[in-house]
Amino acid sequence: MITFKSTDDLSKIPYDHPAHATVEELIEQLISAYSPPGRAYDAEDDGYIILVEPEDAQRTLDELWDGATLLNIPWEGIFLRDGFYIAIYLANNEYGLSFVIPDAGWVTGELRELTEDILDPLPSNDTQEKSHEKKHEDKPDMKVLKKASCQTLSGKSTLTYQIGCEPDSSIHLRITKNSGGGFFSDEWIAVDDILRVLKDRPKESPVLSHFLTPLLKGKSVNTSAFILAALTHLKLLQPLPKKKRVCTSSNHFGQLAV
Repeated sequence: MITFKSTDDLSKIPYDHPAHATVEELIEQLISAYSPPGRAYDAEDDGYIILVEPEDAQRTLDELWDGATLLNIPWEGIFLRDGFYIAIYLANNEYGLSFVIPDAGWVTGELRELTEDILDPLPSNDTQEKSHEKKHEDKPDMKVLKKASCQTLSGKSTLTYQIGCEPDSSIHLRITKNSGGGFFSDEWIAVDDILRVLKDRPKESPVLSHFLTPLLKGKSVNTSAFILAALTHLKLLQPLPKKKRVCTSSNHFGQLAV
C-alpha cells in the first residue's frame, strides 16, 4: 500500500509506473485543487489517496483501522478508469479515502466480485457532488426529553441532537442540526437498536460509523458519524487515543442517562 498525502508524494512511484497518470490526476483533483474553507488541506483531516498493491488484497489494513480489509470497507462507490478501479470511502463530508486498485489478475475471488458488484458508471469531473438529504417526517407521538449540542468527531462543527420517548417508553435519538455544511438525515433511531448493532460488531473491532448504516433510511454518509458523536457526548462511547473518528465502548455503554 502506497499512500499519497501531498503533491510531493507522487515521487513515491516512478514516472513510468502504470498508475502514475491516475494517481497524478487524483492528487490534482483531491489535493491540489481542494481547499477547505478557512484552512489549508490536511491529509489527516481531509483524507488521501492509496495505491493498492498485490499483497494488500489478502491482509488486514490495520494502518487504516483495526481489522480493515478491502472486503469490509463500506465503499461509497467504485468506478473503472484507464485500467484502475477507483474505490471511494467516505467517513463523512470532511474525510475520505480514494483507493486506486489495478484491474489486474491478482484481483480475484471475493475482491473481484465486490468491485464488479459495486461498479458505477464513469462519473463526471465533480465526483464528490452531494445532493441534499431529504428530511423525514416527525413522529407525532414522540416526546422530546432532551436537547443538547456536541462537537463532531473531527471537532470542526457543532451538532444539535435530541433524545425522545415514544408511548411504549422506547428511547430514540436523532440529529437535528449541523453548523457545518454536511448534509444528514434527521430521522429518529431507537437507542436499543443502536446499542444492539454496536454490541454485535466483530470482536476486537472499534466502533465505526458504518455499523449504523443498516438502521438508517437516509443515505447520507454523515448521519451515522454524527450519531457516534452524540453517543460520545452522552458518554456511551469514548474516542480511541490518537485515532480521529474511531471510538470504542465506554464503561457506561448501555447506560443512557436522560
